[in-house]
Amino acid sequence: MSDLEGMHAIGYCRVSTDDKGQTTAQQKEEITKWASAHGVVMDGIYEEDVSGTVFPRPALSLALVTVATTSASMLVCYDQSRLTRDADAHLPLIKQMLGNKVIRYVVNGDLDPDNMATQIIDHIKGITNKEERKVLSVKTSLKLQHLRDIEGVHVGRPAVIVITDDLTKYPKGYISTEGKTKTLVYKPEQVLQFARSGWTPCYVAIKILRIPPATFNRALEKAGLTEEYRSILKEVRA
Repeated sequence: MSDLEGMHAIGYCRVSTDDKGQTTAQQKEEITKWASAHGVVMDGIYEEDVSGTVFPRPALSLALVTVATTSASMLVCYDQSRLTRDADAHLPLIKQMLGNKVIRYVVNGDLDPDNMATQIIDHIKGITNKEERKVLSVKTSLKLQHLRDIEGVHVGRPAVIVITDDLTKYPKGYISTEGKTKTLVYKPEQVLQFARSGWTPCYVAIKILRIPPATFNRALEKAGLTEEYRSILKEVRA
């Protein structure tokens, strides 16, 4: 019989785009199996899709509050990285919020989260997570640099677009707002060339300009080019 027999717990699952091959469904399954094997009663499992570097997070906050204010004795996660990718900064805050309640990680089996063995495991994982983030950051920077310098596309926050023949306000072809949002400037003839290439407004917005389709459509409408663009596109695709 497990020492945890009859205890109540709340589960927490998290994935993000960085977690290749993982799903919250898989984590929930492992948590449920662990609880069944130890006779733990799961009162609920919260899940969300967000980076582990973000803190606080809506579902995590709800899970922590639920554990702290109910009869649940512990918070159960698949492993420490589900709680945070920055253990040094976030774990003390999480434990403080839980008070005398504890955290259990499914991958650690029966290890007490506060004993030395678990702390060593958590410390190693914390170092590994930091190194993984560094590598990911470098890869992302290189990809953005390639998109900007080689492919010539806008990167960063979604840009906005102005379609005009009057380029006196845009000597560099664009303007920047507070150094964050770029305004792309195109002549009407340049935009209509997209239509002659057989590209739909949606394709142009997403693949060429890297802006929301609605932003491009509004720019076409404001420039009075919507009907002409559609007419050219229809003729080309006929």
